[in-house]
Amino acid sequence: MSEARTYAPSAGGSQGTQGRSQYHRSSFRPCDRPRRSWPDREEIMLISALKELVARGWKSDNGFRGGYAQKIEEWLKNEFPTTDLEATPHIQSKITNWKKTYYSL
Repeated sequence: MSEARTYAPSAGGSQGTQGRSQYHRSSFRPCDRPRRSWPDREEIMLISALKELVARGWKSDNGFRGGYAQKIEEWLKNEFPTTDLEATPHIQSKITNWKKTYYSL
């Protein structure tokens, strides 16, 4: 019933690629939409929203409580009704960028 099978490496296997991957890296492709630039007024409102959350007790020792980005998104939507800002990725990436840039402060 069972036949003995032998496995031989194929000629087109990964042994002849000399370190090249068969998968393409899509992370190096240019993005099909441009990066969003933050006007000064939006940045100022983001900072004031963060300060307001700290004053209301949303900040703890390890950072903000869960859902703080949605609260900031609501705050900014009330201030700028036509804005396209979202909690993820816009607000999260802006705060992450600030943390990287201003870590020494």
